[in-house]
Amino acid sequence: MKRLLIVNLLFIILTLFCTTSFAKYNETTDTNLVYNPDDFYFESDLLTVDNETYILQTNTNHISVRLNNFVDKSNVSKVDIDYNVVVKKNGVEINNFSGQGTILKTEKYKELNFIDLTSGNYYIEAKSTSPYSKVLSATFVIPEENNQIEFLIVDDGINMVKITLLNNDYIGNLNIEWHEGLVPNVVDPIMKDAGQTSHTIIFTSNKMSLEIVLLKTNINDSYDAYFLDGVLVVYLAT
Repeated sequence: MKRLLIVNLLFIILTLFCTTSFAKYNETTDTNLVYNPDDFYFESDLLTVDNETYILQTNTNHISVRLNNFVDKSNVSKVDIDYNVVVKKNGVEINNFSGQGTILKTEKYKELNFIDLTSGNYYIEAKSTSPYSKVLSATFVIPEENNQIEFLIVDDGINMVKITLLNNDYIGNLNIEWHEGLVPNVVDPIMKDAGQTSHTIIFTSNKMSLEIVLLKTNINDSYDAYFLDGVLVVYLAT
């Protein structure tokens, strides 16, 4: 009788041990099913783990970034992803651009739009905070606008003056005035509507390079040019 009691007691202890172990295993397994790293994807179209750098055009005034919860159709997050965003311009945080959000597992992405930007270096960081931590970032450089119009004037010493114009980032009208000893080459489409001593050139996009030709009425004259109050003046140098 005593031996039977001992056997029953051992059986009860063994049963309790197995039940507890199974419960712990089951709990662990359930947790892994919910927070399995293979089911977590926090990606972006522009932000990277290596802090990519992008040089943008000078007239850029906005940046759009997508935060994705997938890599491709076969690799999609099965959990909601909480994240924080920090935006800095030239090292100083822009509070109204920084914030937090959530990509739901039923969504594909969140699009972040930063508008009314001016020239400078913008550092954008997105950090997932739940269920796992991952940092994506990039630096966007918007160069300062160069609205100076550059020109090169070449007097061939015989019968014509060639002027090459580069507008850099300037878009708009450029007024040109020249000495009465010069005549516009109206065969050139750029100069076909020119007046006797003046003309307006329109730059429709940045980084345009244009060449105009003015014909001399006196081959012994030589010419040069300068800017005065936004007008390119071609004058008689000798």
